[in-house]
Amino acid sequence: MSSLDRMLGILDLFDEKQPVWTVEQAMKQTGFSRSTIYRYFKSLNRSGLLAPSHAGSYVLGPAIIELDRQIRGCDPLLSAAIPIAEELARASGEAVVIAQPYRNKVLCIHLEPGRNEAPGDFSRGRSMPLFAGASSKAIVAHLPPRRLKTLFKEHEGELGRYGLSSDWLGFRRDMRVIRRAGVCVTRDEVARQIIGIAAPVLDGEQGIVASIGIQMMDRPGANERVPPLSEMVREAARRVGQSLAHFAAQAARRLAATESAETPDGWRKAQPITPKPATPSTASRGSTS
Repeated sequence: MSSLDRMLGILDLFDEKQPVWTVEQAMKQTGFSRSTIYRYFKSLNRSGLLAPSHAGSYVLGPAIIELDRQIRGCDPLLSAAIPIAEELARASGEAVVIAQPYRNKVLCIHLEPGRNEAPGDFSRGRSMPLFAGASSKAIVAHLPPRRLKTLFKEHEGELGRYGLSSDWLGFRRDMRVIRRAGVCVTRDEVARQIIGIAAPVLDGEQGIVASIGIQMMDRPGANERVPPLSEMVREAARRVGQSLAHFAAQAARRLAATESAETPDGWRKAQPITPKPATPSTASRGSTS
């Protein structure tokens, strides 16, 4: 691990359980020397990723807020998915969650509330276990085989609690069932009395990029609503994938246009200069000289 990786890893210390850290606490947690922690905290503070708090402690800094604002306004996935999530929330009456894989977890990147009560805490930034709930399973089922095998080995002992097989062949079969269905339905996995319905958002080049789904209370009549809502979720995921492809095509065209207007060293091509025709007065002055 490089020094840069270690420094950025300091940010992982800050979470909801412990949002404030001192140099001494970070030393004990990481095993790094005092001088190293001081240097890392100083660099992260200078960049705005950390900010000083009381009594020599530090919290996450304002640069993260600025970056989050930029993501909300510029991220192609959110730009493609939020309008469709709004439609799905209106049509279904239920809360819609857009989730994205992040390390060994799945992160809620947008919650669109519906008319009905939004169950649980699915606010933006909430992380979910990799194998719990429809949003997570819809993503995991579409990971590349090698990545899936690695995750199975890392989490083999905990798969049973999420209703998955604890042997490789059975686990691979579970994932195949989700892929073929095109949608995943779960009950009571993220929280009690919650039904999750989610479908994968696929990108032709990158594969699985996200999931979009409904989270609803397991109220009377909910079971009868699962099949039609599953179709709506499947269609929403397909449309988000199409919209992403459209964004990618536009970006490619803009890049091609930019490259065609520039030389390899980055300078714009000089436009040919067309000499202006001489005016009568200029011509006459030239003839008498």
